[in-house]
Amino acid sequence: MSVDTLFTKEQISRLFENNKIAIALEVFEPNFPPVAFLYAEKLNYKFLVTQIEERCPATAFALSDYGDGGLIFEVLDIDRLEKEVENKGDVLRSDPSFAGKYNLAIYAKVADKMEQIITEAESEEIKLLFETFNQQPRYHNSNQNIRRFKFGVIC
Repeated sequence: MSVDTLFTKEQISRLFENNKIAIALEVFEPNFPPVAFLYAEKLNYKFLVTQIEERCPATAFALSDYGDGGLIFEVLDIDRLEKEVENKGDVLRSDPSFAGKYNLAIYAKVADKMEQIITEAESEEIKLLFETFNQQPRYHNSNQNIRRFKFGVIC
């Protein structure tokens, strides 16, 4: 697999565009809505990707969940991740139907509460969490570094 097979052409375009915006704003970890959702089902790995580096497309910024309840913001080496997942008997996949509805800070707050990345409001509890954090204006500023927000297990 490669970036070309993990992401749709539209996602790649948006991921590159987000990276250009981040560079122009001089914001290393912007609070953009995620563009893509990657996962390894057996390992319970989940990644919300907001941008990729055009000169090195295997380099992505993501909120990452390695299935152990710990969440981190990180620069991902997608090629390395694919090999790691494969070596552990799983396959890194993407969900082409994923559409980020909220800024990354909101997904991170919900993930912090639920101890895993959640992409859809599958229950009333999760729906309420998304609605609650979405109503807070401070989580809507895309021009600020994501790490300025306070998260329990993330920072």
